[in-house]
Amino acid sequence: MRKKIFIIGSSPISLMKAILEAKQGGEVFILEKNNILGGGWSYQNLEDLKNIELGPHYIKNRGNSYKKLELFGVKLSNLISDVIWLDNFKQFSYLKFSYLKFKNLVRLFLGREIKSKYLKGGSYKLVSTLIDLLGSYKIKIHYNCEVISINQNKEELNIVSANNIFKANKCYLFSGSKIDKININKKIIEDNYETKNYVNVVLLFKKKVMPNKLSIKIHNPNFISFLNDLTPLTEKNRQLIGLRINQNITKEMSISKIIDELKPLSSKISKDNLISYKINNLVVPYRKINDIEKLNSLLPKSIRFIYSADLTNGLSRLNIEP
Repeated sequence: MRKKIFIIGSSPISLMKAILEAKQGGEVFILEKNNILGGGWSYQNLEDLKNIELGPHYIKNRGNSYKKLELFGVKLSNLISDVIWLDNFKQFSYLKFSYLKFKNLVRLFLGREIKSKYLKGGSYKLVSTLIDLLGSYKIKIHYNCEVISINQNKEELNIVSANNIFKANKCYLFSGSKIDKININKKIIEDNYETKNYVNVVLLFKKKVMPNKLSIKIHNPNFISFLNDLTPLTEKNRQLIGLRINQNITKEMSISKIIDELKPLSSKISKDNLISYKINNLVVPYRKINDIEKLNSLLPKSIRFIYSADLTNGLSRLNIEP
């Protein structure tokens, strides 16, 4: 009889784990609390633009992460613009950006390894590629299915949602899994996780406001911590900018404040030039590697947490046989 394996949540690492378990012969189920797969990597639409990634996604080659992605059919491209680190947006200059881009083009021409690579097609392509594999391996997906508790009594494992109780042989949880209660043989396992507030903003401008593939990180963010050009290659005039808002001050956030903070980058950044925008707010549990190791030491082998807080480190810890 095939083992019933349950994956709680659908971040990219979750989807990869589901595929690996199905490859090994398990009957795999994904329980997802939303109506779309991808977790914090899910995508959205804005105006007539479809499948917008929620922020820029780079990956470093740690623990064979490039090769592991290729085994799932995920393609990478060289990141030739690199990332500019600034204290604030007033420090930005086209000269600095041009120098970084030229330096990386030379490195690319000479065949030297680029420190980071870009996920070709962004989060949409990553998630859609993995979703296609879910279908290939007949992995069953339950949407709008938030898990409330996991109970083990002797050898029986029950995963409880609002509408169902699922019988399982094994279940996997991840860095961002929110479970109210884990009950092992009538003993409650304490899971004192912290939470993080991720706010991604996409802005669509009528006219180009900054260089293509521009990426900026702020050392000590006041309001905006990260910026990236997300404009599709087919766009000739409009420009799509993705932002990550500093989690500590999201209560004060408004579109006016976002525009004001960005104005030093370009004289074309204004409300008059803005066509549309969308704000995506995610409040998720956050567990460090040490937190996960501690939890796994308290849990039976039928319940495992897996680190998935970022793609590079998550992949480096994912055991994938070629």
